[in-house]
Parts: sequence; C-alpha cells; structure tokens
Amino acid sequence: MYKVLFLLLWGLVFSYSGFAQSLGGICGKKIQQKKFLKIQNKYATGYSIKRYKGFYLLTIKKTWDKATEPQHIFLVENALNFPSTCQNFFNIKIPVKKVASLSTTHLPAIDLLGELKTVAAFSNLKFAYNEKIKKSEKNGEVFELGSPPSSERLLALQPDVIFSYSTTDPRVEGLGSLISLKLPMAYISEFREKHPLARAEWLKVFGLFYNKLDLAKKKFREIEAKYNEVTEVALQTRPKKRVLVGELSKNVWKAPGGASDLVTLITDAGGEYIWSENKSETTLSINVEKALIDSAAAEIWLPQNMHKSKKELLSNELYKTLNIVENISIYNNVRRLGEGGGNDYWETALMRPDLLIQDLLKIFHPILIPGHDLIWYKQLD
Repeated sequence: MYKVLFLLLWGLVFSYSGFAQSLGGICGKKIQQKKFLKIQNKYATGYSIKRYKGFYLLTIKKTWDKATEPQHIFLVENALNFPSTCQNFFNIKIPVKKVASLSTTHLPAIDLLGELKTVAAFSNLKFAYNEKIKKSEKNGEVFELGSPPSSERLLALQPDVIFSYSTTDPRVEGLGSLISLKLPMAYISEFREKHPLARAEWLKVFGLFYNKLDLAKKKFREIEAKYNEVTEVALQTRPKKRVLVGELSKNVWKAPGGASDLVTLITDAGGEYIWSENKSETTLSINVEKALIDSAAAEIWLPQNMHKSKKELLSNELYKTLNIVENISIYNNVRRLGEGGGNDYWETALMRPDLLIQDLLKIFHPILIPGHDLIWYKQLD
C-alpha cells in the first residue's frame, strides 16, 4: 500500500513540476478540440509553439539525453480562456516577473528582450560575464544559487520560472530536489541544435515567457538577416582558408565533427574545415599521426580553449611533433574573460551568430570586413 501511495505521489510531483510528460487524458482531448496557430520555426527543431486564444503551448522536444517524453508548458495570458481540465499540467502566467537562471547562455536572450531586471537568482554568478548582471549582483538584486542550485533559496524566492537545462539526467545533475519540490523548471535545450541560427531562434522561447513573442521574432529576423548578409560576402571568396580546430588532449586531437554548428559557421565565413568530410555531430578523437598529416595544410588554428598566449598554448610537448607552430595563425576565443573565469564566448557568442560570423570572416578574410573589430577572438602571439 505504501509503495502504491509513493508512486502516485511521485507521478503527481513530476506532472506538476514540468518534468518530461505526455499531454494526455481530458486535458489532451480538450486541447485537441481547440483551434490554434502554429508558430513556424525556420531553423530550430528542438521546440514547437502553438498559439491558442488566451494561451500558448510550448513543447520542448528533448529535455535530456534519454528522455522518452517531451516537456509541455502552458503559458497563460488570459486565465479565462485556459481549460480547467489542464490546471494540473505545468502552466505559467505570462509575462513572468521574477525568474531564476541556471546557465549563462540564457542571459543574452533575456537581455535582448530588455528583461534582465527580472533575473532574481543565478547559479555560479562568478561565471557570468554580462555587465548588467554583475552590477545587479553588487547591488544585491540577484542572488547566488550555487551548483547544484539551492532548493531552499529557490523556495524562499518563489520565481515564476526557473530556466534550467539538462544533458544526461536532471536527477543526477543536482536537480532532483527541485523536481520533487514541484518547482517550475523549463528545460532550455538550445545547445542541442546543430545550426548557428537554430540556437538563436530559441530567442522566441524566451519571448513567450515574457509575452514578447513579436519582439523576439523581430530580433531574430535581424540576427538572421545580418548573418546571411555576411555569408553572401564570404561565399564569394577564393581560395578558402584551411582551418584547424581543437587541441591535443591525452595524445589525441579533440575537434568538432563536420556537422557541428561551429563548422557551419566556419564554412559560412569563408573557411574550409580540414575534417569537414566527417559528418559527425559529436566531438572527434583523431590520433596524433593523422593530425600531423592533416594539419600540415592548415592556415588558421582555432584552439577553442582557455589559453591566452601562444607560449601557454604550446607548452604541451606533443605540439612540437606537429608542423603547425611556425606556419599557422592562431586565434583563440579568449578576448572577453571575466574575473571569475567566465568566458563571454560561451555566454553570448553562440546566441549571436550574426556577430560571431563577423569575427570569423575578419580572421579568414580581413580585407572583406575592414570596419569590424574582433569581439571574442584574439590572435595569440
């Protein structure tokens, strides 16, 4: 009997807290009967939005690696139009006024919408680069949650929503207590997208929570237009610059797969990734011998690590076996580092591909973009 009661309570907790769930029962039938407008995505595949009279239905398709159900979130603009049969499902009144965030990658989207003032709590503030958030921290307007995030502080704060994320399983990533306490978590999964503009299109998800979908669409169209403008310029260039990415780690070269968003950016900026024929979406592990052969023709090296000087980068003795030290230009994404160790490249650049592609074009073909100063990359001397 106790086991049955425990399982029933566990199921109620997960349905209310916004954990991955199916939208079934009376609520599902009621929703199916209502007319809706589907908000079309051009690049993003990880979520869908349906607009009903008085509310939206946001579906996040992949919340974590082995999740078998999507996450459904009702964002309610007018409670009078929201079906009473759906009250037990995850629903949030919009616009939200007070939020918590568990990732620096959420901040640029919130900032673009002019809503950073709503961020009342954040995990690991030392890693945040955003100047407005740092100022709010000094003024006592945003509180540290720690990692894993403190459930006690979140209970005291009572945010309208917690912008969260999960890679493997939220219950083993320190989010189990938040789930069991029915705290309102939305799993923002922009990092699973494979196109630079797909990541940026998650701006519309944040727009929903702030009831600023039209503004989010406008901002995204501006990002897309600038990105495509730069791409058109870069695609006319000949020859393409041969680009090496990654670094040696435990006697193998770690590099992005040819289907990654970074490789798309490199290609669109007029570069040619030396391992582009490998269409993997995950990190490659390449033996030193192959790296030695393939890197010989590279002209640009993007290590994508935390080294701030050429001397520091090449302290690994194995680099001496690679013929890349003297005949290659090295640019690393370390121009904007925070005092606490945060890197604005990982915070802002991936949400702003329109600016990031300009950095890469400046590196590959500087004559084509004379007025642009590098934002995230710097040349290592």
